[in-house]
Amino acid sequence: MISEKITQKFKEKYPDYELPLGILFKNDDKALYKYGEGVVLEIGTYQGLATVILSLKAKEVYTVDAFFQTGPLYRNGGYTYEIIKEKLSHYNNINLIKGKSDDVVIDKKFDTIFIDGGHEYNQVKKDYDKFSKQLNKNGYLLFHDCFKEYQGILQLCDEIIINNEMRFIEKIGVINIFKNENNSIT
Repeated sequence: MISEKITQKFKEKYPDYELPLGILFKNDDKALYKYGEGVVLEIGTYQGLATVILSLKAKEVYTVDAFFQTGPLYRNGGYTYEIIKEKLSHYNNINLIKGKSDDVVIDKKFDTIFIDGGHEYNQVKKDYDKFSKQLNKNGYLLFHDCFKEYQGILQLCDEIIINNEMRFIEKIGVINIFKNENNSIT
């Protein structure tokens, strides 16, 4: 569900294109638009909807996906690397990277990191441990799908708060937003 405001912003910036498909819940688009500034890393491209919303204000978006095409979400097709690469090729500030987040190396610092890849605790924790080190001080870390069906994500968010690793800012839609106020993450 995309708000009228975000749809309008998209049409202003990209008048010749349609928003790609994807799965966002009510108000998720507002969180992505609000915090998607500077250099952004997205873990989990899917069909590119969140990617394009992040690109509206971002200087650059690096989006990583393994394109495994497993599970019920991917049975309808339209989610191959080649298809998504073509769809996202129109946006000059999006860099699509094919690979498992465990294996990908991006030599950048990020202002915002949006984690929406594997939803099991071990994978979310690996993504957090690996990429949070590349989050700039005062940068934002966003976790998608923060609801009871994904206990692994909720568990990690709780650990971040309990261990005082980052400050919890707010929840918009099903996205938990944290701010990195530390000089470095260990």
